[in-house]
Amino acid sequence: ITQSLGYGVPMIIARDENHSPELEAVKDGFNAQFFNSNDEDSLAQGLISFFENKEKWLKLRKEIVEDCRIRYSIEAMTATFINLLK
Repeated sequence: ITQSLGYGVPMIIARDENHSPELEAVKDGFNAQFFNSNDEDSLAQGLISFFENKEKWLKLRKEIVEDCRIRYSIEAMTATFINLLK
């Protein structure tokens, strides 16, 4: 997820699956959209929605990249541990 978001690529994600901890990076409607697990129609609607709203998603790319950079840079990821050592 963070790899995609780092390049400004939003995700479409199955709602009720066992996801990795990276799922916490997802902000529904900002950098991702969920579809109902095991539901072909929901996935299809999600893909169609992405296509129909492609201008919205393209405009969000820079914001998605910046949000990911701030939250998941090496500095951000290590700050908690560095602060513990101080």
